Amino acid sequence: LRTHTITAVWLFLALINYATPAAAFETRELGFADYPPCSIECTIPALPASGCAMTDMNCICNNKALTQTIGECLLANCTMADLEKSGKVQASLCHYPTNSQKTELYYYTIITHVLTSITVLLRLGGKFMSRRLSWDDAVLVFSWSMDLTLFGIRLAILKMGLGDHVWMLKDGILLPLLRIWYVGAVFYVAIVGTLKVCVVLFYLDIFQTAYPRFRLAAYSVLTYIVINTLTLLFLTIFACKPIATFWNRDIKGKCLDIPAIGYAVGVSAIVQDIILLILPLTMIRTLNMDRLRKIGTGFLFGIGAFGCIATILRLHTNPYIKVSFDPTWDYSGGMIWVELEITAIYMCISLPSIRILIVRVLPAGCKNFFS
Repeated sequence: LRTHTITAVWLFLALINYATPAAAFETRELGFADYPPCSIECTIPALPASGCAMTDMNCICNNKALTQTIGECLLANCTMADLEKSGKVQASLCHYPTNSQKTELYYYTIITHVLTSITVLLRLGGKFMSRRLSWDDAVLVFSWSMDLTLFGIRLAILKMGLGDHVWMLKDGILLPLLRIWYVGAVFYVAIVGTLKVCVVLFYLDIFQTAYPRFRLAAYSVLTYIVINTLTLLFLTIFACKPIATFWNRDIKGKCLDIPAIGYAVGVSAIVQDIILLILPLTMIRTLNMDRLRKIGTGFLFGIGAFGCIATILRLHTNPYIKVSFDPTWDYSGGMIWVELEITAIYMCISLPSIRILIVRVLPAGCKNFFS
């Protein structure tokens, strides 16, 4: 999620805080004369108090107090176009790096989404062959359709500049990038919520003869997840008024505490993961199967633990929680953990049905291993 404040930090304020100068752009280097008038009006008056001379770029590029002063002025007086231009000028003056992580991000995004699609299709095949299609399959297909949409959003964001440094963004790309990132954030909350609902429905399906207390606990967890997801979804969509303020700082509006909302999203996901991991483990002991199959079943549910770990690691790099001075670069790691988190959940709820499919299609001599 983003506020208009974070939007500004994306460009100028953060750029001068980047500590390690590197190779300059291959194109013509920009100078003070290329600053927009608004940026010059913010920069020149702030220099005397900072102790930096106008020609002392080492001081200007590394003085955090100066960065803060200029940034506050830019936020109050300059447009997004001014911020974009100022960022590129500052990057040229300070010789910031131009390396990219986009190739790695493309690999992670494509591989995880292909794996997710294969997993879902195999699960549906197994459920169809066993004639056990149920409500959890309908919820899963709905979630998968949103995940395919999120896949397109991820590719679009990567094409726009995620994985590059912010000063490498094309002119005018910031606003549409923030807009589509906002849409992706909404889809993410919805996908994770529906997947957790699917997990509970899956538990209710495989433990149909479970003790009444277990089913009551499962329905209680289901209710909590639905209410929690709807609440977070509402807060995500209507975090700013008007909504467009979320991605366009030129619109003067008001926003809720975005970091607090992001923190709630992350913590809620972790709490739900822990509950969903513990809930079925209490029933495995009562299943009528040998020890090896019980261990295998426990391992299956343990895959969900990886999703929880991925959520924790994502929270550490979460753009909702902290303000990065180079978000298109820094937040790319969080995107990887998001993909792994979602894929782990799909695998956790799909593998039992995939096993049924494997047993049906394998030769008789190999079936005993999976049965």
